[in-house]
Amino acid sequence: MVLNEEQQLLKDTIAAFLDEHAPIEALRELRDGNNTPSWHSEVWNQLVEMGVPAVALSEDEGGLGFGWLGLGTLLEEIGRRLSPLPVLSSVAVGTSVIRHCAGADQREDWLAALASGERVVSLAFQERNHFHVRPKATRELEGTVSGSKQLVMDASGCSHLLVSAVRANGQLGIACVASNTEGLSIDEETLMDGRKYARVTLEQVTPETWLDGDDVESGFARALDEASIATACEMMGGARELLERTVGYLCEREQFG
Repeated sequence: MVLNEEQQLLKDTIAAFLDEHAPIEALRELRDGNNTPSWHSEVWNQLVEMGVPAVALSEDEGGLGFGWLGLGTLLEEIGRRLSPLPVLSSVAVGTSVIRHCAGADQREDWLAALASGERVVSLAFQERNHFHVRPKATRELEGTVSGSKQLVMDASGCSHLLVSAVRANGQLGIACVASNTEGLSIDEETLMDGRKYARVTLEQVTPETWLDGDDVESGFARALDEASIATACEMMGGARELLERTVGYLCEREQFG
């Protein structure tokens, strides 16, 4: 990525902060502990004060205006350190879903809450092992939602889940469900990458609201495309760190004299 002066300053600032507060050791601590949270709340609160949730949002949306390059840089630095933070799940993926699937009034409300750290969200859309955009088993019935989702990142630490479901009219819908809603259960486990993912079960859950954009299905497809780009940025950071460590080790390693 070719960065301008402001984006480079963002990169250097975030890198220094993560080196001190969220290195790889922080992931190992959460991974190896019993009943540990998805991330260290004090580290996340400091990032909120630094404006991290608002990095990619435009100034008109109440953000800092660094755009996708700024967010990509942030995710790359997180990937370098495997930092367990809700940046991919909430700042990247969740915010994209709100931007592209919500109506104007909802966008104003939700983006402001996400940018301030008041809300942290995660997308719950995957139902089976094979990827499919449209939900099948999760459905709206008489104003409630029932179904199950798997591989929901950071679910236990979020204030809300964005749940894809088939609406009563057969269209794709995104339900905003508070994490403490009756009928919602979260069964979390730690996977091979050290991060926490969950199976989410909904039994006649009443959503806080449904996203009411003009074309939710097209908006959702675009949000998933952006989520893929964001995930690739984080993976690129991890790959670059691995390459640099490997090269460094090979250059100093000696064998048999």
